[in-house]
Amino acid sequence: MKRLLKTIILGIFLALALVTTVNALTFSTISSQTHVQNTTEDKLIVLSSFATNDTTGYTLDCNATEMVGSLVGSGYLQNFTFHPAAGFVGTSVCNITASNGTDAASQLVSITVASHNADVSLSTASNLLWLKNLSSSISNTFTVTNNGNVALSVSMQVENFVDAANSSNTISNSVAALNASSFNLAVGESKAVLLTLSGISNSQKTASYTSKVNVTYNSSSANKTEYVNLALNVRDSVTQLTVPTTFRLGTETQSPGSNATTNLTLQNTGDTVFTDLIITSTADAKYKIAFSLNNINFTNNMTFAAINPGETKSFIVKGFIPVELTAGAKTDIGDLIITSPNLTSNASITDFYVQPVSKLSIEEVEVTFTDIKNNEKTESMELTGDRINDVQAGKPLKIKVRLKNDFTDDEDVEIQDIDVTATIENIDDEDDLDEEVTDIDVNAENTESVDMNFVVPVDAEKDTYDVTIEAEGRDEISRATHKVTFKFTLEVDRKDHELEIRKMNLIDTQLSCKRNTILDIEIANIGSKEEEEAALEVTSAELGLNYKRTEIELTNDYKEADSRARFSVPIALKDTLKAGTYPIRAKLFFSDTILDDIRDVQLVVQACNPQSQNQSAQQTAQTQNTQTGQTQTTQSGQNAQAGQQTGAQKQPGAQAAEGQEPVFVDDENVSFKDSDYFVPVLVISFLLGLGAVTVLASMLIMPKH
Repeated sequence: MKRLLKTIILGIFLALALVTTVNALTFSTISSQTHVQNTTEDKLIVLSSFATNDTTGYTLDCNATEMVGSLVGSGYLQNFTFHPAAGFVGTSVCNITASNGTDAASQLVSITVASHNADVSLSTASNLLWLKNLSSSISNTFTVTNNGNVALSVSMQVENFVDAANSSNTISNSVAALNASSFNLAVGESKAVLLTLSGISNSQKTASYTSKVNVTYNSSSANKTEYVNLALNVRDSVTQLTVPTTFRLGTETQSPGSNATTNLTLQNTGDTVFTDLIITSTADAKYKIAFSLNNINFTNNMTFAAINPGETKSFIVKGFIPVELTAGAKTDIGDLIITSPNLTSNASITDFYVQPVSKLSIEEVEVTFTDIKNNEKTESMELTGDRINDVQAGKPLKIKVRLKNDFTDDEDVEIQDIDVTATIENIDDEDDLDEEVTDIDVNAENTESVDMNFVVPVDAEKDTYDVTIEAEGRDEISRATHKVTFKFTLEVDRKDHELEIRKMNLIDTQLSCKRNTILDIEIANIGSKEEEEAALEVTSAELGLNYKRTEIELTNDYKEADSRARFSVPIALKDTLKAGTYPIRAKLFFSDTILDDIRDVQLVVQACNPQSQNQSAQQTAQTQNTQTGQTQTTQSGQNAQAGQQTGAQKQPGAQAAEGQEPVFVDDENVSFKDSDYFVPVLVISFLLGLGAVTVLASMLIMPKH
């Protein structure tokens, strides 16, 4: 019994302890709070959401210079309201205590006050266009957004429109209306505003105008104004239809004798509607021009009831490419005419053409040339418009053209009688150089190569020159003409130093009884620099010839006489020289010692046979006429010329008649036999010898005493 009693008493105490524990006061943590500077609107915290329901009341402790706080309500259901004290920015703490008469619990509530920020963002308004006599109203939209941390009240007003070029020319803001001139914006809220212009006079000056919408926004502590820029263009309305300037009937794969179709697009780029628009063709009937919207139903013209501003219309133009047209060549076939009541004059496409594809093509062009370093090079081109660089003037140039027949093996059409022409334009003293190869046949899917050989003119300017290759032939089936053109450019370059022995001729190429002649040499500077120390050597060991001329001056204007010089070198043979062929070599140097050109001639010496002398002289003169084109000269005339030149050697230097190039004559190698002193000395010697013989004879026959 005692044990049962003890158990009951213990249970009572445990129950009382449990009741005490459950009903004890609790006050949960209140999270940190935020507010905005200079804001008088209270924020509210429901305290009953944090304290247990046995709470009988709360007490509050805040720093009055930082936070204005109060408890609203009674008992357990009281709320905490607060807002920042005037001018306070930072973090403040309020202490709230909850009690139930027996127990009490406190919470420190942290409140952060941010700086006041009243701000809006304004989107850009697009440009406005007023068309006189056409526009009745125009409108545009922009957006106002509250980007601050406080609610705002917004008001707006449109200013007058002012001519950007003339401030006295204005449009009153009375023509403008806003669908909302004042409204409120919560934090983060946006508002779309519609601006409408109406009633602008048709007499208003055509100009570009500017204005702005002033946007004023207010909060509890701020009043700011920003603005949206407006641009307004006032002009007369334009009627404008945009059409292509050129129109090709058919594609790049069209061949002669085939039907061809191409889409044509028109666009209304003006401000007014086009009505009753009609498109027709002036092409010859053989082209069979027709129009269609669906590629099924074709008519002789195309009609559109209306094309609105900004709208496009596309349709199909069909025709036939006659077999007699040259494939690869452009042929104008007429005009496309466009009429409408809205057009003050008809629109037209005057470049209306066909260009059937050529089955003859140029697959490759190879150019072999000498560059300015004297290297022979070959460069190939597959695309028209390429360029060959560093071509040396005065050197050979070969153009190899590989033609291709683009008909397939299945079509099996040969292209016949192909003529190929290559033209280098304006390279020969502003004249063209042309080469032609004719009567070439090429089978289907086969190629043929043709070579055309040129010599780049030695006087060609340092410049670029256009080269055009044209090939034209007929296919064996339809006899349609197929043509192809390939274009490229040549760049001609010149060395800094480049001297040339341009001519080297003997007055007599054969000598027998006559024992002297003249070697005529012409040299030229074809380089890009002037030469002040050119030198010329002419030598022949067998003939005892060793001639040298130094300090020769030549300009770099290779088309003028001053860039060239001529020398006449006398050659005299010893009486003991045997018959034979003797080489004579000329060497040309720049800077006196740098060899730049070598050239040889042969002098034929025959045994002297007086009976055949006249015949030999005639043959020699005929040979000279054949080789040099000069007029035949008699033996006595040649001797007279040699005598004049020998006499000129007393004053070495250039000898030239007016209008002629200088000729230099030297006497270093003239023999005594051929000189002016030979005969007088011979006579005097003979007389002296005769006198000596007479004296000796007298002495022998005189009597001795």
